[in-house]
Amino acid sequence: MNGKDTSYILENQCLKLIIEVPPKTTANLKITYKDIYPYITGKDTLKEQTEVWIRRHLSELRDNYISKSKLLLSISKKAIQLKRSILE
Repeated sequence: MNGKDTSYILENQCLKLIIEVPPKTTANLKITYKDIYPYITGKDTLKEQTEVWIRRHLSELRDNYISKSKLLLSISKKAIQLKRSILE
């Protein structure tokens, strides 16, 4: 807190600490977690990387264009309904 280490306890996967902040003052609290599951670089296959890239770009398309256009939103909803009726 405020650039200094503060005592804490971990209990039932919860971080617990008690800090004193005097009236009419502020405190800066920085909590740094250690990633116990580090990302291992180079393990994604080209197929996985391509799928992630496609998903991200389709999400951008949906968020930036389809959801903002009544016409495109209507067309996409009808396409989803058609797909569901075909698969049933």
